[in-house]
Amino acid sequence: MLLKLDNVSVQFNERKILDRLDLSVARGEFVVIIGDNGAGKSTLFNVIAGQENPTSGRVVRNFLKITRVMQDPRVGTLGNMTVKENLAFAYKRESRRGWRPCINKDRISMFREKLKILNMNLEDKLNDTVQTLSGGQRQALAFAMAVLVDYDIILLDEVTAALNPESASNLMELINRTVRIDQKTCLMITHNPAHEKYGDRVLKLENGRLYDAGPIKKVK
Repeated sequence: MLLKLDNVSVQFNERKILDRLDLSVARGEFVVIIGDNGAGKSTLFNVIAGQENPTSGRVVRNFLKITRVMQDPRVGTLGNMTVKENLAFAYKRESRRGWRPCINKDRISMFREKLKILNMNLEDKLNDTVQTLSGGQRQALAFAMAVLVDYDIILLDEVTAALNPESASNLMELINRTVRIDQKTCLMITHNPAHEKYGDRVLKLENGRLYDAGPIKKVK
């Protein structure tokens, strides 16, 4: 088991956001989580990511590295920097040497190959500032930055909410293909019923707990 939440509760003042919640996620599993606004989905992700401590209960993380893509692509990208600078920053995020030395011929070639997979012509925009990209391009770049280095689990927090239907569909196909090929574990929060099909299972967060949302029609 890669991740386990055992009887986890999170309470703010008198309000209980998560209430004795249980969750087990196996390595390589794609879990889709649905729920109404204010149900506590982002709080759940904060607990999983270690950004928030539960009021009670236990979180067991049998993994080393977690990466996350947020709803707003401006959160995961640096608008006043170029596409290649953003990728370099992501590539060297945990290095003390800084990101500028990795912008060399070999690294740029690698960045170009990674961007080609997105099928959004971003490989031809390496020198463009990120703020000039469309919303779909910028969110796809945010995803590429999140998975540029090795990771164990990826959290997708309403990543298509700001996109038009075509861009949302293209991004979801890219995400599904990437995590399946890399055999990575993925948890995704979504309000879009059309995206439930990508999950191995769908859970509903309601009254602070997770429930099985029933059978899903798998993506072909």
